[in-house]
Amino acid sequence: MPTEPVWLDQTTAAYLDRLRPSGAPRQPLGSAVIRCMVAEDGTLFACFAESETPPGRRYGQAAVRAAALYRMRVDGAYAAFVGQAIEVRISWT
Repeated sequence: MPTEPVWLDQTTAAYLDRLRPSGAPRQPLGSAVIRCMVAEDGTLFACFAESETPPGRRYGQAAVRAAALYRMRVDGAYAAFVGQAIEVRISWT
């Protein structure tokens, strides 16, 4: 099984900017690590935030919303990801 996902679809910087938590400053930059399950079609579901930086700024919630736009490769050797939990880091730059 490959160790890293190959993303077929993911969010854009412009969309992430729209998801930036209200009142969050542009600096310092924010990020979150979310854990999601992988569906048969490569989309992510049952996501939750594991961590966020800076803490308490709701970047974790925003990252969970962004996960709806992610889809990974699940054919061939990548099919082993289906039904598994993966971590995804999402950063606001």
